Amino acid sequence: MTWAHRNQVAIAGVGFSPIERRSGGALGTLALTAAEAACADCGLVLADIDGLATYPAAPFLGARNIEGEDTIGVGFFLSEPRLGGVTWYSQAGEGLVVTAVRDALNALIAGACTHALVWRAMFVPPGTYGQVPLQRAAGLQQFTAPYGCVSPLQWHALAYRHYLEAYGLRRDALVTLALNSRRNAHLNEHALFQDRPLSAEDYRAARMVMDPLCLASSIAMCPSPDVSLSC
Repeated sequence: MTWAHRNQVAIAGVGFSPIERRSGGALGTLALTAAEAACADCGLVLADIDGLATYPAAPFLGARNIEGEDTIGVGFFLSEPRLGGVTWYSQAGEGLVVTAVRDALNALIAGACTHALVWRAMFVPPGTYGQVPLQRAAGLQQFTAPYGCVSPLQWHALAYRHYLEAYGLRRDALVTLALNSRRNAHLNEHALFQDRPLSAEDYRAARMVMDPLCLASSIAMCPSPDVSLSC
């Protein structure tokens, strides 16, 4: 069955901020840089944007979640004077950044806007990853957060350990994914490790971060924080 709205919406431009480990610039500046690049990539300017969609969740459980410091929500772009008259926006509270893409797609189909900017901007201040104490852990978090399990890397490690035990596999089973991810990164001029090859021996010798994920496997699964947008 063919979707009635097929070919009515397109991702026309993609932009990135500089991808850095310790950026000296403000997160808002990086977000604007990526937004401008995304617009330029498809022949638009910021004044053409009348729709906004993002998933501004903080990068780890217990983060400060401060606008402009470790996240960028719609409020930041609504205050940008170069933006056109915004007629629609969405700030998804659940899911992932693809939730924002879905929301923008539906808004464009409904005619709520003509050009939607979708972004994911985050930054982890040095020394804060997983170090901010929680005042309250609700729901399923009550079984993990009090014990320091607050980051996606830890959640992935638990799931992967269960997978290995359930199917009788060794940690080496992830080496193919890590090597292939690095090879794909070499095709992306924006990738942090674009010019740094990874071998199976490098993977096996890498420092353990969260068993069974080592530094090489965590890099493959959790890229360095940056800002990327599309419109």
